[in-house]
Amino acid sequence: MHVTPTGAAAAAAPGIALDGLDHVAINVKDVKRSVAWYQKVFGFRVLHTWPSGTTMVGRDNIKIGLYVRPKASPLPLVGKPPRPDIDSQLIIQHFAFLVDGDKFGAALAALQRTGIPYDGPDDTGIACSIFVYDPDGHKVELTWYHPKDYTCPARTSAATSLRDT
Repeated sequence: MHVTPTGAAAAAAPGIALDGLDHVAINVKDVKRSVAWYQKVFGFRVLHTWPSGTTMVGRDNIKIGLYVRPKASPLPLVGKPPRPDIDSQLIIQHFAFLVDGDKFGAALAALQRTGIPYDGPDDTGIACSIFVYDPDGHKVELTWYHPKDYTCPARTSAATSLRDT
């Protein structure tokens, strides 16, 4: 269904009318491993699997297409040798999931509880962000746009950093 913006929204939104981002498509070496990781970390479920093995996972309005590439090499983790030169390559640096403020602390606690390595929280001045890497090295951000004078929660010393793994 196509929705056409009206009034102020139509005046402020030149170009093609979009309803949102439908999905992100990423290459993965082992689709079963990736499905398990996205289920464990984000509670995603399998939405569809094609004969090729490509699998759509997600929940609510968030979806990721996992494209099977068994001969592909995992992405190098930022901060670990060999370090990718992100300034000389046209790459997707990361993708981010938006979380509500009351759920940001719960997401942080869940990562700590399950022992999933992460970096952050980082404060960009407008948002708090946590970063994790999926099994193929895709950088995934959890972000919350905070009020102007808010300070993001501090990292606990017991948490495992991506730099420690």
